[in-house]
This record gives sequence, C-alpha cells and structure tokens, in this order.
Amino acid sequence: MSHTSLQLTTTQRALTRALVELSRGVATPITGDDLAAAVGKKASTVRNLMRSLKELGLVESTYGPNGGYRPTPLAVELFAVEAPIETEIRPAAEELSAPEGSAVKVDILDFHEPARTRVVIHLRESAEEYEAGDELVIGPLPSSELSLHVRVIETDTATNVVYARVVAIQLSVSTGEE
Repeated sequence: MSHTSLQLTTTQRALTRALVELSRGVATPITGDDLAAAVGKKASTVRNLMRSLKELGLVESTYGPNGGYRPTPLAVELFAVEAPIETEIRPAAEELSAPEGSAVKVDILDFHEPARTRVVIHLRESAEEYEAGDELVIGPLPSSELSLHVRVIETDTATNVVYARVVAIQLSVSTGEE
C-alpha cells in the first residue's frame, strides 16, 4: 500500500492506481476502455467514477478523439510510491521558529473536503519539538514536486506523530538553497 491514505472506495482506489500505472512512461491520455479493462469494470462505470476522482483532484480529463485520462501529480504521489518515504520538514517561513526534521510516512485524511484536509506525519525524530500552531512545509514529496504547507494541531510524543491541517498544497516549492 502507498504511504498515504485517502477515504476512497476500493474501486476508486483501484482505478486511480491503475491510471497511475498505465500512464507511467506514456505521453498520451489513457482511454476509458483501457481503464475499464484494467480494473474489470464497464467503461460507463469508469466514466462515472472518473468524474468523482476529477472532483477530488486526482484525475485530469481530455475530450475528443485523442482524449482520455491522466493522473494529477497528487495521484502519482499517492499511488506510485510503495517504499517508505524520507522527506524534509521545515518552517513555513524563514522567520518562524518551528524545528526542521524528516518524515518517514505522511497520511492524508479527509482529502475529499479540501478545507478539512488533515495529515498525520510520522517522524524519524522526536515530536517533542513541535507545538500546536507551528507552520511547516513537508516535501517535496517523492515522485512529485508537491509540498504540503501545514499547521500543527497536536503532537503525540509517545509515537513521534504530528497531526496537522493542510493550509496549502504547492507545486515545486523552492527552499531557497542552491
């Protein structure tokens, strides 16, 4: 299973994973028929499910004779990485005093409601240095240029876990270091 989890149905999860796998190294969009064959569903069922995945920000669609579906960078991030991650955690702004560190696992919760999206960050180091209200940037995450700007809600020092709410999802966040 991937290092992150969403509240998706089994079929939505299988369809997104199939789209990511079929798209690997392919320049053209993946057709609904190809996806239907990959997951063992009817093409009409796939089209209906793709609409919901598009609303969740996991799928882009193109219409016309050369149309089809492409996974978004978020879908690739969520479903392409099978190994444990190692990603950077840093203060959201230079003037903030939040500690830096590294995450070995990031679970994304409630993604179907972007305003309520939360993350569970499993740390390599102790969670004792993090406090509620700290603003952090996690990433860029493996397999994509996505970084999550989060605000800490609470910490669990016994398990080295930080619970946070997503403030923004950014593509290619620069750390300012060259």
